[in-house]
Amino acid sequence: MMELKMVYTVAELAKAAQMSTKRLRRLLASMDVPVTVTGPRSRYVFLTDLKAKMPSMWESLLLWEERQCLGEEDLLAEEDCNDL
Repeated sequence: MMELKMVYTVAELAKAAQMSTKRLRRLLASMDVPVTVTGPRSRYVFLTDLKAKMPSMWESLLLWEERQCLGEEDLLAEEDCNDL
């Protein structure tokens, strides 16, 4: 089962969207998605904000998380096979 986090960094979301963090920051700003800044390089986005303001990005994130989870399960299955 996939585990979503409440908050993602802009860098994590950019990786999922396969775009630069700078481009994603501009996109988030244009869509009025709040970005929480906690330091000089720490920018976070709450999933509730992403889901409300950018439903297509939300759906993409769900697919990305599912793909990540499946990839981990494949690796675990391979490790189990190597133990035999």
